[in-house]
Amino acid sequence: MVLQSESRQSRVLAQFATTAAVCVVLLGAMHFRAVHTEAGQRQDNVAFEGRNTEPADVREAADEVLELVTKASLAVLGAAVFLLALSQGRWRAGLGALAVIGATVVSAELLKRLIERPPLLELEQIGSNSWPSGHVSIAMSVGLALVMVAPGNRRSVAAVIAAVFAAGFGVAVVLSGWHRPSDALGACLLALMWACLVSGALVLWRGTGSSHSQVGAVAGKTFFVWGAGLLLVGYVAYFIRVMVDRGHEIGAVEQHAALLVGLVLIAGLAILVVSVFLWLLRDVELDPPVVSDSENKSTLPA
Repeated sequence: MVLQSESRQSRVLAQFATTAAVCVVLLGAMHFRAVHTEAGQRQDNVAFEGRNTEPADVREAADEVLELVTKASLAVLGAAVFLLALSQGRWRAGLGALAVIGATVVSAELLKRLIERPPLLELEQIGSNSWPSGHVSIAMSVGLALVMVAPGNRRSVAAVIAAVFAAGFGVAVVLSGWHRPSDALGACLLALMWACLVSGALVLWRGTGSSHSQVGAVAGKTFFVWGAGLLLVGYVAYFIRVMVDRGHEIGAVEQHAALLVGLVLIAGLAILVVSVFLWLLRDVELDPPVVSDSENKSTLPA
């Protein structure tokens, strides 16, 4: 049993490490493409300008949603996640959740300040570097933190909330004119990277817990993987249709169409990120509860 537990722990750690490494590679590739190439900047800007084709009340609603997120509201969200963990006697998982939120938000702000956006185009809609989005970093990190501390039989519900929360903020930052689409995409990957690193540290510290504790995780994983797949397939089909019908590069596609592609991709990645994290936790308890002697005796055969 000990060898089996150690083998499962090694597998879980390898999966967390591999996912975090993939996130780093994708972040680097995305940043280079979107920020340091003319084609990438042009595609981002066309989609960014597409927000002007939306009704004014839609953009105003997006602004109102984003204005709700302040430092105080972030503290409240973090405290709520921590209290949920404490209510289950899992204070280590609560600290891990806070670490995910803090590391994601701080690293997003540092990246925006340390990495400059070169002026490759004559027209720049956002004056300063905005990659990655701070608001989406908050939304996605809080969502993944919620999944971390949710009881095993409630993780699927927490994942739905996390995906909707992050996708909603990703769409809002573009419609409001605060960020380009790539800013939101980068924030999603950044949050997943930190969630994997912190979860791996917790597994090293506390182990993986019972392999039969995650009731409903398979259903949640299936739902999110199919949802992400449908969104990504829809994006690819739309992209091909535009290319065939118009015969232009994507940077020349009209603004509204480019905006729709960007928003669909943001929603798809948000769902995919949550589904990947949910799958990684499918048979893992972060900070598993200690079983008392009386509970151990009750499980022994009579």
